[in-house]
Amino acid sequence: YAAFKQLSGDMEKITYSLLLDTDTGICVYFKPVNGYNGNLSFKLDGTSVTAEKIGDRYMVQVPGISAHLLGTSHTINAQTESGTSEIRVSALSYIYSLLAAQDYQNDEEARYAVSALYRYFEAAYNYKNP
Repeated sequence: YAAFKQLSGDMEKITYSLLLDTDTGICVYFKPVNGYNGNLSFKLDGTSVTAEKIGDRYMVQVPGISAHLLGTSHTINAQTESGTSEIRVSALSYIYSLLAAQDYQNDEEARYAVSALYRYFEAAYNYKNP
Protein backbone atom coordinates (compact mmCIF):
# COMPACT_ATOMS: atom_id res chain seq x y z
CA TYR A 1 0.00 0.00 0.00
CA ALA A 2 3.03 2.31 -0.13
CA ALA A 3 2.47 5.47 -2.18
CA PHE A 4 4.54 5.96 -5.32
CA LYS A 5 5.71 9.49 -6.18
CA GLN A 6 7.51 10.86 -9.22
CA LEU A 7 8.49 14.54 -9.41
CA SER A 8 9.17 16.72 -12.44
CA GLY A 9 11.65 19.61 -12.34
CA ASP A 10 8.95 22.20 -11.56
CA MET A 11 7.53 20.34 -8.56
CA GLU A 12 9.28 20.52 -5.18
CA LYS A 13 7.24 17.91 -3.33
CA ILE A 14 4.03 15.93 -3.11
CA THR A 15 2.40 15.13 0.22
CA TYR A 16 -0.93 13.58 1.17
CA SER A 17 -3.26 13.12 4.09
CA LEU A 18 -6.27 11.02 4.95
CA LEU A 19 -9.60 12.75 5.53
CA LEU A 20 -11.79 10.99 8.08
CA ASP A 21 -14.93 13.01 8.59
CA THR A 22 -18.47 12.38 7.42
CA ASP A 23 -16.76 11.34 4.19
CA THR A 24 -13.50 9.42 3.80
CA GLY A 25 -11.08 10.87 1.29
CA ILE A 26 -7.48 11.49 0.35
CA CYS A 27 -6.04 14.99 0.08
CA VAL A 28 -2.98 15.26 -2.18
CA TYR A 29 -0.85 18.42 -2.03
CA PHE A 30 1.47 19.51 -4.83
CA LYS A 31 4.07 22.17 -4.06
CA PRO A 32 5.74 23.73 -7.10
CA VAL A 33 9.31 25.00 -6.80
CA ASN A 34 9.62 28.48 -5.32
CA GLY A 35 8.78 31.14 -7.90
CA TYR A 36 7.08 28.81 -10.40
CA ASN A 37 4.34 30.72 -12.21
CA GLY A 38 3.88 28.61 -15.33
CA ASN A 39 0.89 26.55 -16.35
CA LEU A 40 -0.43 23.84 -14.04
CA SER A 41 -3.08 21.27 -14.80
CA PHE A 42 -4.24 18.30 -12.75
CA LYS A 43 -5.79 14.91 -13.42
CA LEU A 44 -7.38 12.41 -11.07
CA ASP A 45 -7.47 8.89 -12.52
CA GLY A 46 -7.14 10.33 -16.02
CA THR A 47 -9.89 12.97 -15.68
CA SER A 48 -9.05 16.68 -15.54
CA VAL A 49 -9.83 18.27 -12.18
CA THR A 50 -9.45 21.67 -10.60
CA ALA A 51 -7.05 21.89 -7.69
CA GLU A 52 -7.68 24.16 -4.72
CA LYS A 53 -4.86 26.63 -4.04
CA ILE A 54 -3.85 26.60 -0.38
CA GLY A 55 -0.94 28.94 0.31
CA ASP A 56 1.96 27.78 -1.88
CA ARG A 57 0.42 24.35 -2.54
CA TYR A 58 -2.36 22.92 -4.69
CA MET A 59 -4.73 20.33 -3.26
CA VAL A 60 -6.55 17.63 -5.23
CA GLN A 61 -9.06 15.64 -3.24
CA VAL A 62 -10.24 12.07 -3.80
CA PRO A 63 -13.62 12.16 -2.04
CA GLY A 64 -16.19 9.56 -1.12
CA ILE A 65 -14.07 6.46 -0.62
CA SER A 66 -16.19 3.57 0.61
CA ALA A 67 -14.79 1.33 3.35
CA HIS A 68 -14.31 -1.66 1.03
CA LEU A 69 -12.35 0.55 -1.41
CA LEU A 70 -9.82 2.00 1.04
CA GLY A 71 -7.10 -0.09 -0.62
CA THR A 72 -7.88 1.08 -4.16
CA SER A 73 -5.08 3.18 -5.66
CA HIS A 74 -5.73 6.50 -7.37
CA THR A 75 -3.36 8.28 -9.73
CA ILE A 76 -3.10 12.05 -9.44
CA ASN A 77 -1.00 13.99 -11.97
CA ALA A 78 0.23 17.57 -12.03
CA GLN A 79 1.37 18.75 -15.45
CA THR A 80 3.88 21.62 -15.51
CA GLU A 81 6.05 23.04 -18.25
CA SER A 82 8.91 20.64 -17.42
CA GLY A 83 6.79 17.50 -17.27
CA THR A 84 4.38 15.49 -15.18
CA SER A 85 4.58 14.86 -11.45
CA GLU A 86 2.55 11.90 -10.26
CA ILE A 87 1.45 10.08 -7.15
CA ARG A 88 -0.30 6.73 -6.91
CA VAL A 89 -1.94 6.51 -3.52
CA SER A 90 -4.77 4.83 -1.64
CA ALA A 91 -6.35 5.61 1.70
CA LEU A 92 -4.35 2.71 3.11
CA SER A 93 -1.13 4.39 1.91
CA TYR A 94 -1.52 6.86 4.75
CA ILE A 95 -1.90 4.02 7.24
CA TYR A 96 1.14 2.29 5.73
CA SER A 97 3.22 5.47 6.05
CA LEU A 98 2.31 5.90 9.72
CA LEU A 99 3.06 2.30 10.60
CA ALA A 100 6.41 2.54 8.80
CA ALA A 101 7.37 5.92 10.30
CA GLN A 102 10.07 5.87 12.93
CA ASP A 103 8.13 8.42 15.03
CA TYR A 104 5.30 5.92 15.53
CA GLN A 105 7.34 2.81 16.30
CA ASN A 106 6.83 3.28 20.06
CA ASP A 107 3.44 5.01 19.95
CA GLU A 108 1.16 2.08 20.76
CA GLU A 109 -2.07 4.14 20.70
CA ALA A 110 -1.37 5.57 17.24
CA ARG A 111 -0.40 2.17 15.87
CA TYR A 112 -3.57 0.64 17.33
CA ALA A 113 -5.76 3.39 15.81
CA VAL A 114 -4.40 3.03 12.28
CA SER A 115 -4.38 -0.76 12.54
CA ALA A 116 -8.07 -0.62 13.50
CA LEU A 117 -8.78 1.33 10.30
CA TYR A 118 -7.04 -1.39 8.29
CA ARG A 119 -9.11 -4.07 10.02
CA TYR A 120 -12.25 -2.06 9.20
CA PHE A 121 -11.24 -2.03 5.52
CA GLU A 122 -10.49 -5.76 5.61
CA ALA A 123 -13.89 -6.61 7.12
CA ALA A 124 -15.76 -4.38 4.65
CA TYR A 125 -13.80 -5.79 1.71
CA ASN A 126 -14.50 -9.40 2.76
CA TYR A 127 -18.18 -8.58 3.24
CA LYS A 128 -18.47 -7.07 -0.26
CA ASN A 129 -16.32 -9.77 -1.89
CA PRO A 130 -17.27 -13.08 -0.23
